[in-house]
Amino acid sequence: MNEEIHKVEVWPPIIRLLHLLMAATVSILLLTGLLMNSGMILNDVLYQHLLTVWHLPSGHVLLAVIIVRLVLLIVRRDVLGWRALMLGNIGDVIKVA
Repeated sequence: MNEEIHKVEVWPPIIRLLHLLMAATVSILLLTGLLMNSGMILNDVLYQHLLTVWHLPSGHVLLAVIIVRLVLLIVRRDVLGWRALMLGNIGDVIKVA
C-alpha cells in the first residue's frame, strides 16, 4: 500500500499559542493559590513572592489572553471567528479559510 500522509493543521498557530498560555497560566494560578491558601507558607516574604511574582502576573496574562481570543472571535471570519462555533456553518467556514 502506497499511502501518502499529509499534515493538516486544524487550528492556526495563534490559537494553539493562546491555548497553551491559558493552560499554563491556569496551572500556575491553581498551584500558587493552593500553596498560599494551604497554610504551609508561614514566611510572609515567600507568601508575598508567590503573590506578586507568580500569582498576580499569571492572572493578568490570562486576562490578556482571553481578551485577545475574544477580539479574534469577533473580528475574524475564518476558523478563528464565531461562525466556526456554529455547527450548520462549519462547511462554509472551511471553504472560506
